Amino acid sequence: MRLFRDEFPAALVTDYEQYIPQMQPADPDDRHVAAAAYRARVDAIVTSNDRHFPPTTFAVVKYKPRIWTPDTSPRGSLRRHPNGSTAPLSGR
Repeated sequence: MRLFRDEFPAALVTDYEQYIPQMQPADPDDRHVAAAAYRARVDAIVTSNDRHFPPTTFAVVKYKPRIWTPDTSPRGSLRRHPNGSTAPLSGR
């Protein structure tokens, strides 16, 4: 984590703790991730555990970032279709 913080200081999300109780992910241990995403108003969360972030995760706050796996993210799509793709990128 120190390397990540050193290399990408703007990616650090602070002051998200107040939103933790409102988050409803499938795995309660992921509430802090959802709260930080809400606080930062991210467009998407990329996770290998997309089942942990069902649509109800953000129901209380009416905020719905897309949930991507590494394969469904834009980078994953480009990796699968290196010559370009007309298929739309999809998320939740």
